Amino acid sequence: MDDAARALLHALREPSRLSGCPPLVLTELLGRARNCALLGRLAARARRAGVMSTLHPRLAEHFRAALIQAEAHQRMAKFEINRLQRALGALGDGMILLKGAAYVAAGLPAAEGRHSGDVDLLLPKSRLPAVEASLMAKGWVQEYQADYTQDYYRLWMHELPPLRHATRLSVVDIHHTILPATNRLQPDAAALIAAAVPVPGLPGVRMLDAPDMILHLAAHLAQDGDFSHSLREVVDLDDLLRHFASRPGFWAELLRRADHHRLGRPLHYAIAMSRALLDTPVPADTILALRHFALPSPLDRLVRAMMAASLAASGRSAVDAPTRFCREALYIRSHWLRMPPLMLARHLGRKSLMRLQAALRPSTP
Repeated sequence: MDDAARALLHALREPSRLSGCPPLVLTELLGRARNCALLGRLAARARRAGVMSTLHPRLAEHFRAALIQAEAHQRMAKFEINRLQRALGALGDGMILLKGAAYVAAGLPAAEGRHSGDVDLLLPKSRLPAVEASLMAKGWVQEYQADYTQDYYRLWMHELPPLRHATRLSVVDIHHTILPATNRLQPDAAALIAAAVPVPGLPGVRMLDAPDMILHLAAHLAQDGDFSHSLREVVDLDDLLRHFASRPGFWAELLRRADHHRLGRPLHYAIAMSRALLDTPVPADTILALRHFALPSPLDRLVRAMMAASLAASGRSAVDAPTRFCREALYIRSHWLRMPPLMLARHLGRKSLMRLQAALRPSTP
């Protein structure tokens, strides 16, 4: 772990440490936080801890700017949710917001300082053709036009191809479940939808229930192949676990849902990373129960070490050889989990051919 990563993790765990940081360390920390899309989140934690007035004036300026920018992003996200409701009408009734859109709409701690991007929705699969047609009739267009990419999303993935609004350029991802259809793990989409809860202040809009929200985040964190910017997901997990821990019976329900959705192993690794990097408080009996989902001991330690090294290097494009090996190994692992071997070979072969054709295509003057 390099010095900038160590300083950023210390600051995320204890924002008061920022007050005594030398200027050179602060400069490196700010750069890393910005590259990880965590500058606003770190600023929010410093504000929450009441240490803004003790910070170096230049650091405080950066933090205030990041918070203002995050608030602007969140206003846009809320506006997009409103536009989607308006465009879909009855088709969108009961739509479920996922990830950042849900955090922002519900005012969860994971929204503080967050720069929201795409709006992610979850709807029953049977409703998706009508929803897609309605949005395309009202200003949204296909983000990807290639036949292969369209087929890839529609046949293998857990969502439709992304739709981008023609004038606002906002993107909406419409899901019918939370992991690809080819994934070895298949959560119960109907149960996720049935357990969803209303978003306060937004009639007709819902979000995943607390345990399912954690499991969705854990599934992506533990099985995603790209760890170059995934530290922000660990921060999300830390914020959500600390927030929901006060809910009676939360930990027992989380384990029960993990078992039902067959997501115990991703939850084990996600919580292991959150505890290792951010000291997330988790009851001892929950940690013990999660060990039953782990890989055999030597392999378990190896996976956890590779994940921790890759997550600590978030925001870095150039990394040392061991970290690069960890990233590549986790990338291969993610594809192995995502697709059967023959399908994976066919997919990677097709993508390689498409890249080669693009490289050989004459450029236009």
